[in-house]
Amino acid sequence: MELKIRGKALLFIGTAGLCTSLLLGGLFLWGMTASEKLLDSKTEELSGAVTLEAERFAGEEMQKRLEAVVRQKAAYIDLFMIEMQGDVRLLAHQVTKLMKEGQAVSPGLVHDPRQEVVRSGQLYFLAGAAGGSPTPSALRAAQAGEFIERIAESHQVKPLLFYIGSKEGWSLRMDFLAAAEDLINLPPEVVTPAYDARDRNWYKAGQEALGQDKPVYLPLYVSLGGEVLINCAMPYEDEEGFAGVVGLSLPPAALYQEIEGEVLSGDKIAFALNSQGQVVFSSIREGVLASNRPDFDLRSAEDEGIAAAAEAMLTHQSGSRRVQVQGEDYYLVYAPIGETGWSLGELVRSEEVLSDAQSLGRQVQEDLQELQGAAGPLFPRMRLLLLCSFGLLLLVLAYVSWRWARRFTEPLLALSEGVGRVAGGHFEEKLTLSTGDETEELADSFNLMTDDLQAYMDSLAAAQAEKAKVEAGLDVAASIQQGLLPREIPQSEKFSLHACMEPAREVGGDFYDFYWLDESHLALTVAGAADAAGEKGRGIPAALFMAMARLVLRNCLLAEGAVDLAAACRKARQRIGEESREGLSLTAFVGVLDTKTGELAYVNAAPALLLHEGSPMSLPGSAEDIRQQSIRLSRGGLLCLYTAHSAAEGQGLPEHLQEKLPAAATPAELTAIMTDLLKAAGQEGDVTVLALRWEG
Repeated sequence: MELKIRGKALLFIGTAGLCTSLLLGGLFLWGMTASEKLLDSKTEELSGAVTLEAERFAGEEMQKRLEAVVRQKAAYIDLFMIEMQGDVRLLAHQVTKLMKEGQAVSPGLVHDPRQEVVRSGQLYFLAGAAGGSPTPSALRAAQAGEFIERIAESHQVKPLLFYIGSKEGWSLRMDFLAAAEDLINLPPEVVTPAYDARDRNWYKAGQEALGQDKPVYLPLYVSLGGEVLINCAMPYEDEEGFAGVVGLSLPPAALYQEIEGEVLSGDKIAFALNSQGQVVFSSIREGVLASNRPDFDLRSAEDEGIAAAAEAMLTHQSGSRRVQVQGEDYYLVYAPIGETGWSLGELVRSEEVLSDAQSLGRQVQEDLQELQGAAGPLFPRMRLLLLCSFGLLLLVLAYVSWRWARRFTEPLLALSEGVGRVAGGHFEEKLTLSTGDETEELADSFNLMTDDLQAYMDSLAAAQAEKAKVEAGLDVAASIQQGLLPREIPQSEKFSLHACMEPAREVGGDFYDFYWLDESHLALTVAGAADAAGEKGRGIPAALFMAMARLVLRNCLLAEGAVDLAAACRKARQRIGEESREGLSLTAFVGVLDTKTGELAYVNAAPALLLHEGSPMSLPGSAEDIRQQSIRLSRGGLLCLYTAHSAAEGQGLPEHLQEKLPAAATPAELTAIMTDLLKAAGQEGDVTVLALRWEG
């Protein structure tokens, strides 16, 4: 049985007796003091080394998470820019069609700011060098006024400024301000013969895109009225070829308001650079990152760190770097915004990035304090025992005294050497001491501490990865899905309409849509995303696919849906298949209601029911065969469209549940009842329902 320290001291007294030397006793005391000092120094060294390593590790993990979040926010901004491009492309195609086939409108529908007051949303004519009244070509192009109004109604952001500029020098404009009664305040030079549309920056930028069938963005520029604007422009044609340019402009502040809720979070600073290094919008109004400065390139900033960061942002890559803004340290995390040439940057305070590392450093210090607390009583006790022994003993055999001194000090030296190796980052290091006393217990406590440190580092890595996945994915995907649904329901005495969507626990790819194709044709859509195996699409890929598919389907229907619905759907399916990168496809019911006759033309690949006098009837359709069908709605008839994916019952609503649908319900009541029935039938994923009652 191994003796404790007290027993070893008693054995030493009995063996050495009066022969023990005071000199050797002094050597014992010196060895104990040196070992204690060595242990204290190694403990401080270990604390500093682990804290520095934790700061480096946590900093890298936090930067990766922040880069993923910024990339998702940049994707949201890119969706808005894509929608803006789509609007300009549709307007260019519409004006081209009118110039080739359209009829001139009455001159009285085109306002003249030289002779009358023009209000928000009114189409007005600027003659330029041509002078006089609107030309025949201008009156044909003026038919696009209603089309521009529908585009403006689809946006919440204001002001929006639309242009149609001709190669003859005249231009048509529609400005949509914050309030419908606001007056258009034009600079004096705009209504003079000196004003020529061909001299404007937006006209020259749009003319450069000739032959590309793709709008171009004009960097920040100052209008004649002194307002800083962002412009998207594209050429249009007539029978002879190039005829002019259409454009859409908005102030950077309006773009900022549109995306503010999705891009900003907490006290972080967010800003966007265009391809010329100009700050398009910013969450701060003063300093080097302030916006609305067309003549300032951030790459030329006096602060070298900011200038280098701007240069890196314009390389169309994701990354991060440490910078100083207004005397404070930040991490600048940046990512490109689609194919616009823009880049989104977000500034995060350095202390926020390093907070996890500091937490780990505090934990290390607490563990080392526990270690020192366990070792603290050991050294005074040993000194007391040795001093008592040295006081009673005299010189004995030097050999015996030396051997016992060595036996006492070797475990402590081994302990201090082990502390040094662990301080170098070798957490797998283990101390093996077989002394049977408090020294062995101290070694065991040290081994437990290194195991705790290794486990803490592993758990920190797992927590950072999981946190990045959750924060960078679900919030942005849910915002994308909810933000793209229609905000206003069309109103008419001929019908009543209501729709709702309850998103799944994991974001899916369902959506509904309704909009006017023209004055008498209303488009209705209910659709869902599915993968190659027929499973419901989920997560960020499904949400982004939903945004792309909704835009493509809307563009195809606006182009030719009222004329040939099946052709529009086939073209949309082809374009969606070409754009999909995740192997997702679209299952949809697409219908066009003639509000004059009640005739419903539809292409059906999703569940649809028609209720009249209490009898539900399923509308036939197939996801494989895109074929246009039609049905005339009877007065009081209810049309119910929904997405379905049930683990218990398969596709669609079971017949015994269809009998519970009341034919006299309002559309709002029917959507609520259908939502409850689909959930009761085992619906998985999003629950999306659209109901329409024909009152004509």
